Amino acid sequence: MDLSGIDEAIKVPFSKIIQQRCIVHLIRNNIKNVSYKYYKEFCLDLKTIYGAINLEEAQENLELFGQK
Repeated sequence: MDLSGIDEAIKVPFSKIIQQRCIVHLIRNNIKNVSYKYYKEFCLDLKTIYGAINLEEAQENLELFGQK
């Protein structure tokens, strides 16, 4: 079975779609490089960002996180 053209066949109808990872994978990718010393604090900070009720709160929490 030759599937050599499958990549192009998928790209044509879905070329303008932005790929987004799920939050679980985003968090896992973020925490894998964090030192054990800062792990707990980092996870709590991420929880405030991803657990925000609305976009404004998430952006505010992200800004505070960036200032640390």
